[in-house]
Amino acid sequence: PNKNVKLNDTVDVKSVAAGDKFILKGVIYDKATGEKLLINGAEVWSEATLVAPDNDFKTDVIFTFDASSLAGKNIVVFEYLYLVKEDGTEILVASHEDINDEGQSIKFSTEPKTGDRGFADVFIIFILSLMGIVALYLTKRKVLR
Repeated sequence: PNKNVKLNDTVDVKSVAAGDKFILKGVIYDKATGEKLLINGAEVWSEATLVAPDNDFKTDVIFTFDASSLAGKNIVVFEYLYLVKEDGTEILVASHEDINDEGQSIKFSTEPKTGDRGFADVFIIFILSLMGIVALYLTKRKVLR
């Protein structure tokens, strides 16, 4: 878990009228408690305003938050789709609220990841370097004889 995490939640929107305006809102839940996740005392929300390009489409809601305190935690994203009427009124037309949905869940590791593959890479480099030194030594000996 890093201090600045950017989470991209892709949402499939189906059976809407092309050209209608929508607001897609998302909130993050703590899977263990079933409550909204709090970071520094605040809930983690994000939203995207869009005009439906077609009856069925995909869109993204992007969350940016401090995840440095989430080691070992599971989080789940809930989404709410609101139709925006001409007068600005928002009407909830769809939601996805399943705390057990694995496709909406993220587990933060308790182990830091460095990107290296560990001892095996160092050992291989050492062996290859040693073989190069031995080959150079044998080549030099033959030239000097």
